[in-house]
Amino acid sequence: MRKTLLAAPVILVIVFLINCEPEEITPEAQLAIDIELIDKYLNENGITATEDPSGLRYVIHEQGDGETPAVSDTIVFTYNVVMMTTGSTVDEATSGVTYPLFRMVQAWQIAIPKIQEGGSMTLYAPSGLCYGRKGQDPIPPDANLIFDIALLEVL
Repeated sequence: MRKTLLAAPVILVIVFLINCEPEEITPEAQLAIDIELIDKYLNENGITATEDPSGLRYVIHEQGDGETPAVSDTIVFTYNVVMMTTGSTVDEATSGVTYPLFRMVQAWQIAIPKIQEGGSMTLYAPSGLCYGRKGQDPIPPDANLIFDIALLEVL
């Protein structure tokens, strides 16, 4: 009888631990974390960026002088994507890529309409405006990304 009484609390603790999942961070809390990390990166690297209310930070290098894209447009562009934490390039295209803007990550949908054809910019994007909690191989979950983008043409 005594062994049974001692085993019951141990079993309850094990069941409790198995059923407990780590507390998930809310999107708002993740955005606050991301903004803090991005602002720290910008400060450490002496970069002055414009702040968008979404949490996106960006620098326009060339405004361009052609057509301004709408999110519904297809655009031709070059790009480079860097992991903010490691500085490693995870994707790039040095010749023009044609793609609908509405199918791009939200950071691009927010930023690209701020320039015109011939323009270029760098985005410092919080994870929720990129690939978020799921990531996309080789980009891990909750990754803040740096995008260097040149807008070549609006179709």
